[in-house]
Amino acid sequence: MLADKIAVAHCVQNLIENALKYSPPGSPVTVCCGSENGTCFVEVGDEGAGIPASEQGKIFEKFYRSQNVQSLNVPGTGIGLALVKRIMESHQGQISLNSEPGKGSRFRLIFPRVEA
Repeated sequence: MLADKIAVAHCVQNLIENALKYSPPGSPVTVCCGSENGTCFVEVGDEGAGIPASEQGKIFEKFYRSQNVQSLNVPGTGIGLALVKRIMESHQGQISLNSEPGKGSRFRLIFPRVEA
């Protein structure tokens, strides 16, 4: 994997901060990494409110904030995930989301694997 370590660190930090911000106090946040199907990945998971399927495509748009988040009165700008998506695209990678309301979310940063 070839990547700008500062940009990737920003992406991981954003996902961890979001997981902590939108999860109940004391609930677990997991971070793992690995490789599969010719890619490398970093995944951040939480047991927060989750994101409805109808909003999952929108949360990567600049300034968009989920209705779930707004109802929790958690401050934010809606810029973080849009920036993460742009950084991933600049690395020829992507960000994926697996989320279910009431069960939490898993965000995965996926990078193409480069052989040395």
